[in-house]
Amino acid sequence: MSLSQRNDRKGKCRLCNADAFLCQSHLIPRFIYREFVKSSPTGYMRKSDNINKRVQDGIKAHWLCHKCERSLSQWEKAFSEKIHQIPSNAEKISYDDWL
Repeated sequence: MSLSQRNDRKGKCRLCNADAFLCQSHLIPRFIYREFVKSSPTGYMRKSDNINKRVQDGIKAHWLCHKCERSLSQWEKAFSEKIHQIPSNAEKISYDDWL
């Protein structure tokens, strides 16, 4: 049994409404959390309710089945590579069905 399977729970997928094992998914995409850490003066994230304790990763919940998690992950990856990482002075951004 893989680590991800041990963290899965049975429930209803919030995207496709299927009864399935749900992945432990980031509520905010991981690339956003990486930006928080990168721009942090300390190089770490902290929670507002306990600022003295470092946070390793962002908030996760069991919301999506594996199929929906993979689909959403592909869209997030495309957004991260094609939109998020574009310099702020870019004149025009092209997109297609992926967005």
